Amino acid sequence: TRPVGYLCSYWNIPLISWVSSDPYLSGDNSFSTLARTLGPYSKLGSCFVKLFEHWRWTEAILVTRLDTSCRYVQKSIIDSFRGAGITLADQMSIPTDFQSTEEIDSMLDRIRLRGR
Repeated sequence: TRPVGYLCSYWNIPLISWVSSDPYLSGDNSFSTLARTLGPYSKLGSCFVKLFEHWRWTEAILVTRLDTSCRYVQKSIIDSFRGAGITLADQMSIPTDFQSTEEIDSMLDRIRLRGR
């Protein structure tokens, strides 16, 4: 998206993108004609904070997959929760090849014990 974003900004052509998850695209005015129909992953944490505030939840367990897009979301959630005083009781990152039932059972037991 970056090269196309630079060209569209230079030529003043609108660029409407469904998902532009790269946080670099939010950094400055280099992408002045970029419009996203789904916000950047770096803003998802604030959405979760609003949800937690609505339901008056103060503690969470964060389970993510080990891939690049999840790391952006994970950082956003952790930073936003810290700022809002929401406690992360546990945090787990699951490999993409996570398959064994024993591993799944272990993870679910961990969530059950620390999440309630």
